Amino acid sequence: MADLFTRMPLDNRELFVIRKLNVLGSKKEFPSPLIRSAIHCFFFIIKGEALILVGDKSYLFKENECAIVPAGQMFSVRYYNDCIGYMGGFHTDFLNVDSENNNLLRTFGFLRRWSDHKVFFDQAHGNYVRYIFERLCVENEGKKSKHVIKAYLTALLVEIDEVYRKSTDLEDIEVDNRLCNDFVEMVFEQADQSLSIAYYAEKLNITPAHLHKIVKRFTGKTPLSWINEAVLLEAKVMLCHTDMSVNDIAGKVGLQDASYFSRLFKKQVGMTPIAFRNEVKYPKKG
Repeated sequence: MADLFTRMPLDNRELFVIRKLNVLGSKKEFPSPLIRSAIHCFFFIIKGEALILVGDKSYLFKENECAIVPAGQMFSVRYYNDCIGYMGGFHTDFLNVDSENNNLLRTFGFLRRWSDHKVFFDQAHGNYVRYIFERLCVENEGKKSKHVIKAYLTALLVEIDEVYRKSTDLEDIEVDNRLCNDFVEMVFEQADQSLSIAYYAEKLNITPAHLHKIVKRFTGKTPLSWINEAVLLEAKVMLCHTDMSVNDIAGKVGLQDASYFSRLFKKQVGMTPIAFRNEVKYPKKG
C-alpha cells in the first residue's frame, strides 16, 4: 500500500493526483519505510482498515474516516486489511490563485500542521465525501478540467475543515481515540497471544474495562479480536516464509497449546495451518 504513495510525481507545483484504493488482503510492516511527501496526501476509507504512522503517532482508519497528511510530514503504512477507498495528493500551489497568494494554508490550518490527522464522518457526511472523491476521480481520469477539479477539491477541504473544527473541542474523545490507536499499534508490534488485555491496559495506564470500551467504540472489535488478528497475521507470515513447524509457530505467537492454535487458525481462516501453507507454497494449477 505504501508504494502507491511513493510512485506519485512530486516535481509539478500544480500537481493533483487521485487514485482508487483497492488493496485486498492483510499485511503488516514493522518496521515499515517512512515517506516524506512534498505534497499534501489524502486518503479516505470506504471499507476495511489501515494503521498509519504520521509523525510519531499511530492512527487506525476505517469506514468513513479521512486524513490529509501535510506536505513535509513523515508517515508510513503499518498495517492494512482489505482497504477500499481513495488516495492521492496535491501541491499547495494547485489551489492558490498565484505564487504570492498563500491564503490556502491560512484558511485550512490542518494543511500546515495538524495535531490530530484523523477525521470521523457520520454516515450522511461520509456519503457526501464519497461522492466528492468519486467526482474528482472521474474528472481526473477524463476531461481533467482544472476548474472542476479545484472546485470539488475545495469542497472536500471545506467538509474536512468543518468536521475537524468540531472535533478539536472534544478532548475526551481525542484522548480515548489516541489510546485506542496506541493499543492497536502495540498489538501488531508484539503479536503475542500470551499477553493479556490487562497487560495492555496497564501499559496505557487505564483499566481493562475502559480499554475494552474504547476499542469496541472506535473499531467495532473487541481487544481480544485485535490480539487474535495480529497473532494470526504473524502466523501466516511464518507459515509462508519459513519452514518452522506448527508447534514452533504457535509458541512464537504466545500459544503453547498447538492444538488450540490450529483450532483458532481454522476457525478464523477456514483451513488448518498446514493446509494454508500448502495452498500458498503449492497452489493448484488451472
